[in-house]
Amino acid sequence: MFGLGSLGFVAPAVLLGLIALPVLWWLLRAIPPSPKTEIFPGVRLLLGLDDPEREAERTPWWLLLLRVVAIGAVIIGFAQPLLNPSQRLADSGEGPVLVLMDAGWASAPDWQARRAAAAATIEEAGRDGRPVILWRGTVETLAPPGPMAAAEARAAIEAMRPEALRPDRAAVLALLDDPAATPPGETLWLHDGLAHEAEASAALAERLADFGPLTLIGPEAPAMAVLPPRLEEGSLVATVIRTADQTAPDSVTLAALAAADGAGERRIAVANADFAAGAEQGEARFDLPSELIGTVSRITLTEAPSPGGTALADAAVRRVPVAVVDPSSVGEVAPLTSARHYLTQALEPHADVRAGTLADALEREPSAIFLADYGTIDGTDREALETFLQDGGLLVRFAGPRLAGALAANTLASQSVAGADPLLPVRLRRGGRTLGGALAWGDPRTLGPFDPDGPFRRLLPPDEVDVRTQVLADPSPDL
Repeated sequence: MFGLGSLGFVAPAVLLGLIALPVLWWLLRAIPPSPKTEIFPGVRLLLGLDDPEREAERTPWWLLLLRVVAIGAVIIGFAQPLLNPSQRLADSGEGPVLVLMDAGWASAPDWQARRAAAAATIEEAGRDGRPVILWRGTVETLAPPGPMAAAEARAAIEAMRPEALRPDRAAVLALLDDPAATPPGETLWLHDGLAHEAEASAALAERLADFGPLTLIGPEAPAMAVLPPRLEEGSLVATVIRTADQTAPDSVTLAALAAADGAGERRIAVANADFAAGAEQGEARFDLPSELIGTVSRITLTEAPSPGGTALADAAVRRVPVAVVDPSSVGEVAPLTSARHYLTQALEPHADVRAGTLADALEREPSAIFLADYGTIDGTDREALETFLQDGGLLVRFAGPRLAGALAANTLASQSVAGADPLLPVRLRRGGRTLGGALAWGDPRTLGPFDPDGPFRRLLPPDEVDVRTQVLADPSPDL
């Protein structure tokens, strides 16, 4: 391609036609020829007559100039002029041009600009008559793609889309070393600005530079990522991470989206994640009621979104409504030694806990009901609780003196057989077991070591706690 300053020509050979413009000027002046002057006596009869139509003896100079300029413009047009043509490729480059696109999640925010840069390079390769090799950074083929014409590469780049993956530098390097791969004469690498597999990235850059000139184009600012949201003190918190050398912006906005009644999603809250100077992480806190937190489907960046800039909200951030029923502390503040206090402390980090009577709990339609030493369940409460279980609810019962007393009195169920209660997981043995008494079967039992993987890990069992009464399951072949 020939250029004059900021003006370039795709077909500069056509400009040789401008040399013929002086000859064209002479031809336009010579054709038609000038009229001859002849003396005719009869012309005297025409003297004094006024002829309204006159013809010039020669073509006016301004008309000749306009025609020559028009023909010159046609010649320049056939030379395909370009204003400020891109010069990403080397002037003396030979061989195929490799266009390596990092088509991963970090390329999504500025994908249109990346595709435009790749298309301009493909156009330039086409003007120079050089084939193009188009590769994704996220390799999806086992065989290396071969060279193609510029027109085919333009169609392929228009159909290319970023994927929710990270670039695989090692796989691209392996394809370059494949004997079936065509070595590129020059490479344009549209980098996403992130160090995926740092060692493999450095080795890939060196390998591409060995083949020929390497042009590396990165984003104006690397993409940010949103980590999975979590619950902290009743609030929904999302962490945004960025590269260490990325100093702007100091704050980004995130949106919490929830599924709408129809198709699509609706935004229910926004929050800012602020970055300290030189910090790589910022946190956004959404202060939402527990009912709305349970409806959140994902957290996403409002500007420059990408697959990495979106985090799905799973069941870990949804506060499940549960009910705690403790007959010993209904309608009063739960003492520190009550079962209600300990159940509430254990469940509050993960669930929306409501305390009250069993009837109140069933009216709220919770996902689970925890009964702390609840004895006999009769009448309407029993029917409602059985319906609750049939509809998929969860019932957790804790043994205690009330349950043991109901078992001894045979009042757990309407059946005559002791322990045949559908609201119990197994049939219970009537009478249980007493330890440490005059007629006891054995001495009181102390607590053993806690499970190293359980919720009480790293805690020492207290010596003053012992077990004197047990509620036992009735042995059976299927127990």
